[in-house]
Amino acid sequence: MEFSRSKRHIRPATSRMARTSHIRRQIAILESLPPGSLSASDRYAAAVAARHIFEIVRNGDNVDTVVNNGAVPALVKHLLRPEPHEAGVGIPYEYQVEESCALAISHILIFKNECADLFFERGILPLLVNLLNASIEDFCSIELKNIAYGAAIAIYYLAELDSIRTCVRNAGAIPPLVKLLESRDPVVLTSTACALQSLSCRNEENLILILESDALSKLIRLLAFEDGDLQRLRVSIIAKLYSSELSDDIKKKLQQAGALQPVINLLSSHCSITQRLSAWLIGIFADDPACRIHIAQRGAIEPLIEILSSPDHELKIEASKAIAILAQDEHNQVGIAYGGGMLPLLKNLGSKHEHIQDNSALALYRLVSNEENIHDFLKVGGVAKLLKTKFNTQFAEDYVSDTIEILQEKMTGQVLAEAIYLMEDNMEDNMNKKFQTSILLGLAHICSPNDLKTIFMDNNGLDILLDLLAHGNKSQQQISSNIFLQIDDKTAEPFPTKAGQHSQSPKMSSNELSGSNDECPDVTFVAEGRSFNANKTRLLASSSVFCAMIDGGYEIRAYRPCRCQLKCCT
Repeated sequence: MEFSRSKRHIRPATSRMARTSHIRRQIAILESLPPGSLSASDRYAAAVAARHIFEIVRNGDNVDTVVNNGAVPALVKHLLRPEPHEAGVGIPYEYQVEESCALAISHILIFKNECADLFFERGILPLLVNLLNASIEDFCSIELKNIAYGAAIAIYYLAELDSIRTCVRNAGAIPPLVKLLESRDPVVLTSTACALQSLSCRNEENLILILESDALSKLIRLLAFEDGDLQRLRVSIIAKLYSSELSDDIKKKLQQAGALQPVINLLSSHCSITQRLSAWLIGIFADDPACRIHIAQRGAIEPLIEILSSPDHELKIEASKAIAILAQDEHNQVGIAYGGGMLPLLKNLGSKHEHIQDNSALALYRLVSNEENIHDFLKVGGVAKLLKTKFNTQFAEDYVSDTIEILQEKMTGQVLAEAIYLMEDNMEDNMNKKFQTSILLGLAHICSPNDLKTIFMDNNGLDILLDLLAHGNKSQQQISSNIFLQIDDKTAEPFPTKAGQHSQSPKMSSNELSGSNDECPDVTFVAEGRSFNANKTRLLASSSVFCAMIDGGYEIRAYRPCRCQLKCCT
């Protein structure tokens, strides 16, 4: 038993020693063999040793041990592909040595990317470029696919270093990488996209060469690829190209290459990063006035509106910005409103994120500037939302003020008549009554005092309001009482009364109407939790609102206190 425990105790150390010894043997084999040898035995031994090292590091195990025992120079020197002495003579174990070395190097960099400098100092770049050029000769070869993958991943990590990025271009890596975008292997495509993305970062010369190598058309064609990571990388590269100083030229080339529809399609991607980059690109496309209507016609508005309800704040920023830009076109203004864009924009107006609030305020301002959208804005409670929102920036506050001003200017003539028609529509269900109260509240806030008479006396607005106050739910009653207060605030002069009615009513100031008047009370309100008894005659003289209530023909169906938020004068 004691022997067994001792054996179990020393096994891990023995195992580590054995692994280290095995690693050293494989590296020693690579070091002992000449690079570029045409000997079958040499190439076989090198291929086996490099494969062993790849298997050791592929899961991230023992990477430090491999590097510390000299694997970097040993692997780099065997990336050299031998040249046959005579044309037509084959190379033993062709590409197998280079394949195993490239895979081992790529995985060392994946798990220990700080080794990039070590590989660069050993002169790996020209060897990788030679392998890339070889790999584009045959997209069907398994060995060449693995070589392309390994070389592209190695270049990706090398190009993460600013000091090496230009060297990669000078070594000639970009043209074969762009050519690899024609491959149909998703692993090769992903590794290639990673390399190009890294090379395009903060390097205008690299971007120019990527464009000159016809990368855009290949990237756009691959946007339809269903692989999520691949889509994200493609859009990311295009976004980097677009954000460069070459953006004007790239915009034209993207449109000519047919990028618009694939980018719009990616707005519905399951990857939020892809969606965000696509929405950003749509906003860039929409800067061109001639392109805005095409974006809408190709189906961008619906997914952009859906994104407005996303929990991802960065995504909502880009979508709301794109919608605000698209809303500069009058046809798009109607399309966004009828597509359901009003409600999420109003909801986002209350966001604590400044950019979301700013973009939403700008978009709503542009939507309301179109008369066709005003009634929808009233129905969804837009006016109330504008008035009660707290703003994080002066930008949003200014645009909301401008929006209210536009509503006030446009609420005349046919627009007002249509709003009154919607208000008077026979609405039985709760949803339609909700729209009705929203319209009433909106009209009370934005209409002039003269128009209030038209709305609330001449067109049954008061009847509707009193019916909601007496028979609506709690929310409708609260809104109705607020509308009464708003009307009272806006009517400094009494409404003109009908000829002959109440001509003998005594005139008195509102101060004469005390908080409670029990002298012949025939009207009772409950205000702020206590009963308010009043005489109808004195009530008529105290306020134009109560005069309008009586003139409106309001009939008390049953005696009961009417609860509303009226301010009592004491």
